[in-house]
Amino acid sequence: MKTLSRFVLVSSLLVVCCLSITLGVQKTVYALDHLRNSDEEMRQLVTVYDEVLKNYVEIKDASPADLMEGAIVGMLQTLDPYSQYFPPAEYKKFNEATQGEFGGLGIRIILARPDARWLPGWLTVVEPIKDTPATRCKATLEGKEFVGLKPDDKIVKIGKDPTRTMSLESAVDKLKGPPGTTVTIQIARKPTEGNPVLLDFVIERAIITVPPVDDKDIRMIDDDIGYIWLKDFTSHAHEVMEKAISDLKGQGMKALIFDLRDNTGGLLPVAIEICEKFIKKGEEILFVDSRNDQGDETHWSRKEPVTDVPMIVLINQNSASASEIVAGCIQDHKRGLIVGPEPGVTTYGKGSVQTVIKLDDGSGLKLTTALWYTPNRQKIHGHGIKPDAWSDMSVDYWLNLRQAEKVGFLKPKMLRSQHANETEEKNSEVTVEELLGKTSQSDAEKDLYDKQLFFAAQLLHAELEEQTVKKTPATADAR
Repeated sequence: MKTLSRFVLVSSLLVVCCLSITLGVQKTVYALDHLRNSDEEMRQLVTVYDEVLKNYVEIKDASPADLMEGAIVGMLQTLDPYSQYFPPAEYKKFNEATQGEFGGLGIRIILARPDARWLPGWLTVVEPIKDTPATRCKATLEGKEFVGLKPDDKIVKIGKDPTRTMSLESAVDKLKGPPGTTVTIQIARKPTEGNPVLLDFVIERAIITVPPVDDKDIRMIDDDIGYIWLKDFTSHAHEVMEKAISDLKGQGMKALIFDLRDNTGGLLPVAIEICEKFIKKGEEILFVDSRNDQGDETHWSRKEPVTDVPMIVLINQNSASASEIVAGCIQDHKRGLIVGPEPGVTTYGKGSVQTVIKLDDGSGLKLTTALWYTPNRQKIHGHGIKPDAWSDMSVDYWLNLRQAEKVGFLKPKMLRSQHANETEEKNSEVTVEELLGKTSQSDAEKDLYDKQLFFAAQLLHAELEEQTVKKTPATADAR
């Protein structure tokens, strides 16, 4: 009996093992067949990979790991400029940078749009921030010294790495680093006159702390109209905005011009908070459409607005991301007009959500997983926000305005009850060049004023006059 029992037990175990092996082999064969027969694209990749390993002449320069990493990077480059692969060491560095203190140069950058006036698609300086390394750095070319980066400079190299195929995120990662360390960047600059030049700047990184709104960019431009130019949607921008609105209301503000030109975005929660300053509680701000319906999300205003005065939002081709969320929300709820610089110009068109995924080997993947839509389901990504009206200010005029630090500047008496401009008063004194009969830089800049702002102010004055007429009671004919 014992012998028979052992025989039955051993036989059963053998049968189970055979079945397991058979099922495992079947699954493996099925998986291989599926790979070979159903997924021709993957099959092609494996074939090319195999041919490279067998026949590439400098095989020492093409290890299997390098080939796979290159294939991954190339795959993501076909998607969009925002999806990115981080090898293990870079992913660790990425996490440390987002959690700890890091140094920067003091520039706001963006990828130039396909319709940019030159070098479309290249990394572009939107603004060098005042009193940062970006405005103090120097370059020398043929004995001439150039001080500071300028708006519309193109970053063509970071260190020895060309930036032509570099994503915006990769560029930012390379530009950041420990405070006190340096980075060399090559700039292509197109002056208003003459040929473009290539300039090499060595810039020392520093801790950059810049308020989202400069004090001079919060003011009354005349007795009725307030003006706020928001530069960034950083962590406290919504608090600064609320205080600015409160201060302007205290100065008699009856209408508001909210400037988002060259604002390349920032934090989504801050954009939502700023929308809440202007629209009614319970109104939709933003719809997030993901690949899977479970990830869809609608954001609603949770607060009452802090002001209901008529308003206009100024945008340009560099207004991106969070700026587009705010502009689209204001437009869809007919809370205010969106005014562009010149006919045909829309906002940048960056309306996507990136998710960072940690992979098993310690590497990371930043992948675009959702798109933003305005309350009326305008798609922001790749389309931008189309203004309700445009002024007649070209890109070149805007760059000259920025170079002259005259954004938000109006000539005296252009508007009724216009407030005195300290810059104009300071520049009203006669210059040495004028005494000698020569043309100075200040002469060339003398006629510059913010055309887009002036147009917006005219529209708001017309609306305020219309409101006054409606509120004025009709008088009886006394004849």
